[in-house]
Amino acid sequence: MPIELKFFPHFQHLTRDRMSMVLLDVKSATIMAVSRSMATVLEEVYRHGSINEESIRSAECLLLLYGNSSEDANLAISEVLALRDKGYFQEKETERGHGAKRSAIVLNVSHTCQLKCTYCFAAQGSFGKSDTDALMTMETGKRAIDFFLENADPSVETYSITYFGGEPMMNWDIIETLTLYAIAQAAALGKKVRFIITTNGYNVDEVKARFMYDHGFSVMVSIDGNRDLHNALRPHTDSCEDSYNLSITAINQFVKTFGKVTASATVTSSCIDPRIVASYLKEAGVTDILTALVEYSPVSRATVSPKELQTYTRGLEEMFFSNDYMFRSLFGQYISQIGAPMLYPSICGFGDSTFCVDGSGRIYACQRVVENEQFYLGDIYNGLVPSQVDTMVSYKSIANILGCRTCWARYLCGGTCPGVSYESTGSHYVPDSHTCYIRQRMVEHAIEAHLISQLSR
Repeated sequence: MPIELKFFPHFQHLTRDRMSMVLLDVKSATIMAVSRSMATVLEEVYRHGSINEESIRSAECLLLLYGNSSEDANLAISEVLALRDKGYFQEKETERGHGAKRSAIVLNVSHTCQLKCTYCFAAQGSFGKSDTDALMTMETGKRAIDFFLENADPSVETYSITYFGGEPMMNWDIIETLTLYAIAQAAALGKKVRFIITTNGYNVDEVKARFMYDHGFSVMVSIDGNRDLHNALRPHTDSCEDSYNLSITAINQFVKTFGKVTASATVTSSCIDPRIVASYLKEAGVTDILTALVEYSPVSRATVSPKELQTYTRGLEEMFFSNDYMFRSLFGQYISQIGAPMLYPSICGFGDSTFCVDGSGRIYACQRVVENEQFYLGDIYNGLVPSQVDTMVSYKSIANILGCRTCWARYLCGGTCPGVSYESTGSHYVPDSHTCYIRQRMVEHAIEAHLISQLSR
């Protein structure tokens, strides 16, 4: 198989000798600092496509032409061959792909919301469909859980159920009942269930928070900043209401009950510096933050400029080195994947390890694409359509996405969301160019942070 390399000459100053060449072995997602002689050999090997007799002979001639001695040339070549023998420049085992273990389900229990977020991809939960059932019924919810347990991978010990919307708390009664039902049904199979919910804080009180705590919920409260910023990005449908108060009330209640709370923050051009966002959320009482840059949506797109992206990534990098572990983002994920034992040929469990059920029982590849028939998988009454499941897997694989197949960052990035791609370009296999630009720059900053952290050891 041909080797793939990406050189970073502008990172030479971040190596221990401040002279070595930094390169990414694309297929193993490994960063290496190699001598200039080794870099010459690898560049020549890369030009030829593989490590073979012809490329090695060509590299030797080139080193001699550059004034290196035969001894130095042979040493550089032997060091490159030693790296190959250790398994570099070859495909690693992949962690995700076709046949992933089905272990998670998302239940869209509410197709309505009392907020009208400026960047919402779900049109307040209706996903643009006027005939969408506003609230999932108990019958549909129980059948969805039964269907999930019937189709979940039996080798998995703990399954995951996420309550989503719209605003899921607007259908609290079903959340309470389905939680108890799922625990009982899973226990009969010798399995456990964990629950996840993302809420804007609607109607959270001590009783609801205690129920979630007692049943092991992972809770995320959506809040984007201080009062002015949050209300501007996530206004209430009733102009007299303060959406920020909803989130603050929920945060206070969850901290009181759980002792902690995670905020789900969307970063936009309105406040691009994550350090400022973090300061706002810390003041609000948040103990952990999960953040992401706003993505394409059919309603609004807050495009992040190159300068703003620089501010965002530099802020994340500073927080990484300050050990501010309360702040999690895609940036930190990229850093953790450098040199990891497994590679990621797809971004998520889209359609195979997880799927989403809407209010009427129809099944979609994930919550991002509910009500989009391009991503329809079947329904909880008649079952999954195998050919559609196979199609979803093909949509998300970097082996099929135009541009991903040859992108140096593909195993660190994992590709782009098929739903976002379809919304922005009209094709499942053609990613949004701006999203790709952002991802590549973030990966570069992650590599830079990785090198700096290596120097500090």
